[in-house]
Amino acid sequence: MRVRELPERPRCENCGSPLLALLKKEENPGELLSLLKRWRKGETLSDEGRDRLSYSRKTADLILSYGKRAITALLVHGVGPQTAYHLLSRMHREERELYRDLLRAKIQYLKNRPYWDERASS
Repeated sequence: MRVRELPERPRCENCGSPLLALLKKEENPGELLSLLKRWRKGETLSDEGRDRLSYSRKTADLILSYGKRAITALLVHGVGPQTAYHLLSRMHREERELYRDLLRAKIQYLKNRPYWDERASS
């Protein structure tokens, strides 16, 4: 579904729940659901599995709180849940102000990315 076609407060088409996680392109919803079921049963998860669940929960919390604006923010390259929360909590009066802040965040990410890429390869 395109972002512009989403309602301001998106809900699950199947059950009506407003708690929706935004998955990355490469993520398989079935795998995430399997991780969630394993976690609920009390099984031990790998660090990667816990990180994936944590990331998904953060995106779901943002979407629950901020709706369509959260989805817009999370789709910007270089903006994750923490940055999105920081920007969305500024309570922009106009959508244009939010887009300006999102653009600044993306530029900041692109400036700093070589530094983080260098550190990751070390």
